[in-house]
Amino acid sequence: MVFSSVKKNRYVFSLLSVCAASANAFADDDIPQAQINGFATQGYSQVLSSTENSNLGVMGKGGTFLRDSIFGLNLSYRYNDDITFYGQLTASGSDFFTGEELNYEVQTDMIMLSYHPNDWLDVRIGRQIAPVWMVSEEIDVGLSYPWIRPPTEVYLLGPVKSISGIGADFRYNITDDLLATAGVRYGNTPYSVEGAPGHLAIDLSDAFIAYASLDINNSIKVRGAYGQVRVDSTTTPNLAFTSDGEETLSSYTEYITFRFYSAGVRADVGNFLLISEYARSIENFHSISPTVAGDYPAIYSTQVADYQGFYATAGYRLSDFTPHITYAMSHIQYRDMSYGGLASIPLPAPYPDGLIGDVQADLASAIQPAEQHTMTLGLNYNILPTIVLKGQYQYTKVVSGSPILILGPTLNANDRIQSISTAVSLVF
Repeated sequence: MVFSSVKKNRYVFSLLSVCAASANAFADDDIPQAQINGFATQGYSQVLSSTENSNLGVMGKGGTFLRDSIFGLNLSYRYNDDITFYGQLTASGSDFFTGEELNYEVQTDMIMLSYHPNDWLDVRIGRQIAPVWMVSEEIDVGLSYPWIRPPTEVYLLGPVKSISGIGADFRYNITDDLLATAGVRYGNTPYSVEGAPGHLAIDLSDAFIAYASLDINNSIKVRGAYGQVRVDSTTTPNLAFTSDGEETLSSYTEYITFRFYSAGVRADVGNFLLISEYARSIENFHSISPTVAGDYPAIYSTQVADYQGFYATAGYRLSDFTPHITYAMSHIQYRDMSYGGLASIPLPAPYPDGLIGDVQADLASAIQPAEQHTMTLGLNYNILPTIVLKGQYQYTKVVSGSPILILGPTLNANDRIQSISTAVSLVF
């Protein structure tokens, strides 16, 4: 039966994917003391056309095997009935969020201890996957979702993959067919941003995520989440001038916060597959505080940006084939294009292209109102319950600006991008 085959896929995935550390921690009597499982996706992507030649990272008209390729191992060791160690190692051809080449550098996405003293509680300490969006915890396991990559219009709004800290999951069976799950995470994680004007690295600290989900008959899942994170970033030294005209060097420190909201539903009933998710991220620039060896004070400013994303996917299974279609959109509205009044601050003379001017130029090129629409047509073929072959065509229309901003490759205004991708995803 087609539907039972899909259920088997889910079962295999649930044992091997990242979320096994939480979903199965509640009932692991049948799990061996030590386990090593793997997952992999080998992809190929090619840009067919781009009217404005946007920067798409490793993707280009020459084609690449790097964009959607990843190999990973899940490790678990059950110390006793209550304590289990989990780890995950991955090697990716490119970064999912930025699209930039990683050259299969091995990364530790998860290394944590899980303590589950009863059927309804699981406490975790260490580096763990952040449950920001619907498939965040399964984002590396291509067998768990229909696309070759989850819609970036939503998943780029919260580029947090792992959190180093503490977490807890709670589970309650309301009825035999109704399962309620909730969880919280708190911690921090570094995030490198190459290519951002003047930026070297970003530290995501004070990250807090809370989620709740309702699973109906193992076929329909409704989920909501809230998160917030503080971003501390530094820039390279910049040339500035004091009021006496003397040159000096200074560095910038930004204090930024993001708040994430999401709501989604996944329905897997009969031969029909429906997935939809709405996400919102509000960005607050609390201050930009240059420290200058001069005689004018530090500068503080505030600016708010509002990011919104949405996608809807519909698919229908025909034996081992699943054609599907996805519409996705993202919109970014900047409420203060002067970046919190920074442009109106009087500058001491002389000040030719100095410290503040450099920052204003960088910000002006980065923070533009943006809107993006993407249509994806895909076809999946289940070779085996543990192997799926995927192909998809994407058409992206950029109305204005760049929704990816400094977090990755930029899409130029008024661009029209066509691309094709294929991938083989498996678990073992």
